[in-house]
Amino acid sequence: MSKKSNTILFMIGATFFNVILLAVIFLVGIMVTLLLAGENANVATAGLVISFVVAIALSMFIYSKVLNWVIKKWDLENKLDPIFTSRRRK
Repeated sequence: MSKKSNTILFMIGATFFNVILLAVIFLVGIMVTLLLAGENANVATAGLVISFVVAIALSMFIYSKVLNWVIKKWDLENKLDPIFTSRRRK
């Protein structure tokens, strides 16, 4: 397989991972919000918005850390296009 096809497959898998991670974090945020808000609709609405923003930020952070770890762990730098890795060596 070429580097481009490896990169495309890697991107599809990484995107799937990111969407699942975002959904899980958001669902946990929804559950926490509903437990804390009780019957107060204003608190529930604010909590859902905050949960969504936190889920996006946290999933992006975890996604980048996991991607870097996977690339280093399985030495994928020379198997992927430089979209994920830098061309210069450290």
